[in-house]
Amino acid sequence: MALKVLVVDDELDLVDTCARLIEGLGHVCLRAFDGPEAIELIDSEQPDLVVTDFNLPHGDGFGILRHANENSPGIPVIMMTGYHTADMAQAASEAGVKAYLRKPFMTNDLMQAVRNALAIPRQ
Repeated sequence: MALKVLVVDDELDLVDTCARLIEGLGHVCLRAFDGPEAIELIDSEQPDLVVTDFNLPHGDGFGILRHANENSPGIPVIMMTGYHTADMAQAASEAGVKAYLRKPFMTNDLMQAVRNALAIPRQ
């Protein structure tokens, strides 16, 4: 069964690469390029997983995580960032992020994070 995965990043090439990999796993990929667009898609499409960058135009990954938790309880979120700090990684973990990927990441790391996040039943 194809699940819906929302990929959120302001880098078009990265979104396209992630989408291609996720679609290769047999899932449908939704794309957003800023915070408001991501929130709109979470509300309208109810994705099964969100893969989001931390730094976004008009928002950030934690805002998307909070919105998903409040409006679609149990939806797993994978966070990506090119601006890693230990504090950010800890905050992401404490906030319930299912995986934390440092850019640039290996394609296998993304694919495994997606598989793992989708294998956990939503609550």
